[in-house]
Amino acid sequence: MFMTVHYAIRLNGPRLDSFPALADWYRRIGERPSAARVVQKIAEADRTVSWPLSARGPVSQSEHYRATLMGALPTAKTDQDQL
Repeated sequence: MFMTVHYAIRLNGPRLDSFPALADWYRRIGERPSAARVVQKIAEADRTVSWPLSARGPVSQSEHYRATLMGALPTAKTDQDQL
């Protein structure tokens, strides 16, 4: 269940703001060492191989191609910082 919620959030799905009990559960599970390791590995892989997503939606193919050539793929953290 944790990974289902994690992937939904990661792929710009609905936020947990309207579901405080689920948000609290997700936070508690995410603090466990086993879950934290998996989340960290997914984040590392996202930065290197995944199609970038931002708060505004998927990055265009041309933008992705330019970023790949320049070695500057945007990350979810970078996109969130720009909001």
